Amino acid sequence: MEAANLNKDALARKLTRLGLNQWAGWLLETLAPLSIIGAQLIHVSAPVTHLFFDAHTLENAAQSLENPQTLRALATFIAHYEEPAS
Repeated sequence: MEAANLNKDALARKLTRLGLNQWAGWLLETLAPLSIIGAQLIHVSAPVTHLFFDAHTLENAAQSLENPQTLRALATFIAHYEEPAS
């Protein structure tokens, strides 16, 4: 599963506008060893989180957390994202 399924551009754009993209990228890289736990939490909390997010988005997020290469690629993309010039 690729990180693109998480709509990484929209996520990176939102984090950049909030000034959190470098912090979020660092956090993803730092907590990568615990990402499998995060993925399992997404699966366990599905009955509640489905009230706020669609099932496809949650499944993609969980699968991305379970794949170390995808997670690393997402962290790098977010940390180095620059908004395109208008």
